Amino acid sequence: MEMRMAQLDNVRHEMFCRYMSQGMSQAEAYGNAGFERSSANASVLNAKPFIKARIDELVKEKMERE
Repeated sequence: MEMRMAQLDNVRHEMFCRYMSQGMSQAEAYGNAGFERSSANASVLNAKPFIKARIDELVKEKMERE
């Protein structure tokens, strides 16, 4: 049985992951999560392993529900 990751403590990071899992671009998800729009900063955040893991988990959960 796989362990589910907890929601991220940083609300903006969690929102970024949720928007990314819905198919938004990095820059769009970054801005919608409450950060000042920056494609460079969005790319840096998206490259973090814990962010990638959370996005992957959210996508997997979405696919299991469909």
